[in-house]
Amino acid sequence: MSRSLFDPPPVVAPVLSPDTLQALANEMLQLTTGDTAYVSIDHTANGIARAARGRIRLNSSGDRLTVSFMTRFGQRVPMFLSVNQIDSASLRETVAYVDSIAREQPGDPIETAMPTVPKHYVPSAITFESSVAAFSEGRHAAIQSLVQPVIESGLIAAAFVGVMVRSHCVATKQGLMVSGMETDTEVTVTGLNPDGRGSGWAGEAARDWRTVRPEQVSQQAIRLTKLAANPQMLEPGRRTAILDRAAVVQLVTSMGTAFAASPTFSGAGPLYDRKAQRVRFGQRIVDARLTMSSDPNDPEGGYLPFNESADPLVPMTWLGEGAVLKNLAFDPRFAAEMGVTPSNDAPDSFRITGGTTTVDEMIANCKEGIYVNRVVDVRSVPDGSGITGVTSGGCFLVKNGKIDRALLDYRFVESPWFFLNRVEAVGPTARASLGYSPWYRTWPAPPLIVPPVMVRDFNFVAFAAAA
Repeated sequence: MSRSLFDPPPVVAPVLSPDTLQALANEMLQLTTGDTAYVSIDHTANGIARAARGRIRLNSSGDRLTVSFMTRFGQRVPMFLSVNQIDSASLRETVAYVDSIAREQPGDPIETAMPTVPKHYVPSAITFESSVAAFSEGRHAAIQSLVQPVIESGLIAAAFVGVMVRSHCVATKQGLMVSGMETDTEVTVTGLNPDGRGSGWAGEAARDWRTVRPEQVSQQAIRLTKLAANPQMLEPGRRTAILDRAAVVQLVTSMGTAFAASPTFSGAGPLYDRKAQRVRFGQRIVDARLTMSSDPNDPEGGYLPFNESADPLVPMTWLGEGAVLKNLAFDPRFAAEMGVTPSNDAPDSFRITGGTTTVDEMIANCKEGIYVNRVVDVRSVPDGSGITGVTSGGCFLVKNGKIDRALLDYRFVESPWFFLNRVEAVGPTARASLGYSPWYRTWPAPPLIVPPVMVRDFNFVAFAAAA
């Protein structure tokens, strides 16, 4: 029996409703003659506005529709095809073509797991009418609210506003069908001093457009930009670092992949004890004050409570009290090999918690260190031992409990598994803005809810300009 987790919002969404996606999936499943079949339909609409030097440079709305179909005859190799046409003739042609190819495939000794019974999915409230409405209206006004105050302050301005609406459905011939809708929004602004020396960045992201505050984001960017004027050199090295949320979120985005059970049990990643030759269950992984969890109903993030295999995603604690390893993500095939129950995918969206110390309090308690507002261009180092990136949008020397002066940006080489073991203070947790880049990151990124932290011996290796 078909099932939708969310009712579509009253305002007209720029994507097909979950009910419509279910009807399309049903049509394809009734056409196939395969013994097993699978349909995944995704319809995503992005509304993006970008401004540079005070002028709107891009204002676009676009949608992407993908219909993925798989069929299999007996134990033969399954066949897949993705299309973007949903008229009846195209769907019929797609199913007939995939069926014809699948019938001719050789036998496959590895059984493909295919859900055969209905499963329970946790309802998740991640669709907001305000965000759907902002797709066509609110983002245009917001870009002006971000840029104008920066210009009036005598600074050069750049800004981004994005609104996403997504509808998704997964169904199988074995009677499983689940669908849902989600929204997400983000605003960012960068200020630059007229002489080109020193910039400030601020941003907010939220499922609900009503909670985004463009005016406050703009004022924060102005404050940081003026503070960043005339940056000076300070030799790189291992130094105390106060990492604000916009820096932390960039540094921890890849941590979730480490919780995949299969590579961990094979001896890969930071959660395997190579000396003892065992997974580090029950061992402290990072600073004992920190915990890490994921939840489809996280009030500041959340996500659709099913994956591409139509497996339920449920609340999960990855690092529990004392930062000990509590769980790994067992996919169905590896779970069958290990004789355990399948569990969540490794988390793309998660929450890290651990303290209440504000950034101002960290600065006040810091004898000497570097405040980092944000980092960008984060990627793995060639030998895979950590990550590298550069500071951006506000980097300052902290001395005797106060901001002393602006600094030139640094390149760093670090690992979240290392610096989160050198924590001096942890702040309150909130969703952080990752920002938009047309070059190296798909927008929007899954929600991440993180604290600011003060850490010892952060590895600043060079000036960014010389890197």
